[in-house]
Amino acid sequence: MARRLVEAGARLVTVVDTGWDTHGRNFEQLTLHRLPKLNEAIPVLIRDLERRGLWKDTIILVMGISAARRR
Repeated sequence: MARRLVEAGARLVTVVDTGWDTHGRNFEQLTLHRLPKLNEAIPVLIRDLERRGLWKDTIILVMGISAARRR
């Protein structure tokens, strides 16, 4: 979806992926569920942008926010 929006001319695309505040069983939750999906999604997006000639004009920022900072 993000790539399609960039193709359509969107100058800013925000993708929100919730569920990172795992509280318990952090190592298991992150290594088995959350990180593999992220590690797959980012390279696919980059390859798609490269194939369509959009990579040179695109910045990708992956970040999180501390739960304590949200209050």
